[in-house]
Amino acid sequence: MLKQQTAEQLKNARKAQGLTQKQVGELLGIDESTYNRYESGTANLSLDTIEKIVKALNKSVTILIQ
Repeated sequence: MLKQQTAEQLKNARKAQGLTQKQVGELLGIDESTYNRYESGTANLSLDTIEKIVKALNKSVTILIQ
């Protein structure tokens, strides 16, 4: 359940910034398909990856636990 909520929060944060999955992937240096798996909840997120994502989206890590 938490994994799916986190994935949904990532998606919402990305859309709020007006970015595509491809654009976020480019900011992170990863493939769009990898980022898509994060947003769909099918890939595990490391703390390092979470930190990179929230920085790329100009958000706080707290967006993932709201």
